[in-house]
Amino acid sequence: MLFPITCAACDTRETGVVTPAPEGPAPVVSIDLAFGKAPVRGFLRIVPPPGSKSWKWRIEELGGDPGGLVGIVDRPVAVPYEYEDPGAHEILVQLTGPEGTRVVKEWVVVDDPTGYQVIVSRPIEEILGNGSPEGIAVNPDGFSIYVSDFRDGEIAQLDSRTFATLKTVNVTPSAEGLDITPSGSRLLVAHKNGHVTVLRLPELVIETELDKMAGFFIEALDESTFLSAGQIPLVIVDWMDGRTLAQTDRDAWHFAVSSDGARAAALELPDFAGPGRPNTRPPSLWIHALPSLSVIEHIVFDELFDADQIAWDPDGLHLYVLGENLERESQMLIVDSATGAITSSFGVEVPVCGWCVANPVTSFGNGRYIAFERWSSVLVVDTEIDRPRYLFGGSPIHGFQPAGVAATEGSYELYVLGGPDRSVYRLHFVEPAVDLSLSMVPTVVPALAGAPWR
Repeated sequence: MLFPITCAACDTRETGVVTPAPEGPAPVVSIDLAFGKAPVRGFLRIVPPPGSKSWKWRIEELGGDPGGLVGIVDRPVAVPYEYEDPGAHEILVQLTGPEGTRVVKEWVVVDDPTGYQVIVSRPIEEILGNGSPEGIAVNPDGFSIYVSDFRDGEIAQLDSRTFATLKTVNVTPSAEGLDITPSGSRLLVAHKNGHVTVLRLPELVIETELDKMAGFFIEALDESTFLSAGQIPLVIVDWMDGRTLAQTDRDAWHFAVSSDGARAAALELPDFAGPGRPNTRPPSLWIHALPSLSVIEHIVFDELFDADQIAWDPDGLHLYVLGENLERESQMLIVDSATGAITSSFGVEVPVCGWCVANPVTSFGNGRYIAFERWSSVLVVDTEIDRPRYLFGGSPIHGFQPAGVAATEGSYELYVLGGPDRSVYRLHFVEPAVDLSLSMVPTVVPALAGAPWR
C-alpha cells in the first residue's frame, strides 16, 4: 500500500486553488526497491529535472484510495510504500504538464513462491565427482541437459526429465561455459585458460580443441562459429578452422545476442580501485553489430559500482542490466537499445554477484521470462512488466556455490545447476495473468485548456 504523506514538498492536496501553469520537461518517476520478499518497502520518487516547474502529480493505486495522492512537483517528492501480498502491484502516476497528462505505470513485486514448482532435483555429488559445478546447457530438442565440473573438466549428459546420467566424458580442466549449436549436433565448452573443446553429439566425444580462443562465456552463433568473452576481447571464432573472424579492441565481460542475431551487447568491467574506494572508471555497455562487431552504441553506468549480467528483451528494443549500485546493493537497469538512455533503474532484494558462473542468464517461456543467476539464487524477470517476478533460493552461501541456468526458448521449464542445496533442479513456471496492454511506456492524453488543477 501507499502511505499518506505529510512533508511540505508533497502534501499539496486538492484545495481548489489555481496553481501556476506547468513548464519545462516532465518530472522523472522512479521507485527505490522493485522486488523482494515480503514486506517490500521503499519510496516512489518524483523528481523535477532542470527547467521543470509546477507539474502536477497524482498517484492512483489499484485497490487503494480512489482519491489518490496529489501535489505539485517544484521539489523532489518521496512517497513511502509497503507491500505484503505476493504478486505484482501496479502504481499509476499521473503527470500534468504543458502538453497534457501522461500516465506512468510502476510496479512493485513481492516474491511469489507459488509461481513455480520444483519438478525434480538431484544432488550434484551424485552427478559430478569433484562437486564443483559450473556450466549447464540444454539440447534444443529438450531431451538432454549437459553439466560441467570446473576442477576436473568432467562433462555429464543427463536425461532432462529424470536427471539420470546417460554419458560422461572428461575434457581439459577448468571447464566454464557451455553452449550447444542450433542443430544440437555440437557441445561447446569454454575453459578458464582460454581453451575451447568441441564435442560431437549425441556421442559426447571430443571432435576438436582450440587453444587461447575463448573467455568464460561462450555462445554458438551458427553451426561453425561462436562468440566469446570474459576477461578477453569479444571475439567471433570459426571453430572448424580456428580462425578469428572479428574481435573488439577492449576486454568484455558478460554478453548477450539479440533474438534476431543482428546485435551483441557486452558489458565492460570497471577499473576497480580497491576496497572502500571509488572505481577509477565505471562499468559500461557496448552494443555491436554482428558479425562485424562494429560499435553501434556505448553507454556508461555512472550509477553502478559493477555490472554483472545482461539480457535482451524479446523485442530487441531494450536491455536488462543487473549489477551493484554504489552502495553495493543489487540494482537493475533497463536500457533503450536504440538511444542508450536508461529508461528505468530500481533496486532488487537479492544477493550481490559474489560468484557469477559462466551460464548466468537464459530466457524461456517464449521470451516471457529471463533468469539471472545471483550466487546460489536465481532471479526471474517477467518481460511483460519489465520487473523481477520470482526468486529461487535467496540466501547468500559462502564458498563455491554457483547457480547456473539453462532452458529451451519455448518451454516454461528452467534448469538450475547449484542452487541453495547443491543440486540440479528442473523448475516449472506458471504463466501469470497480466494485462498485456500495461507497459512502462507513458501514455499522453490531451489537457483541458485553462482548467485549474483541483
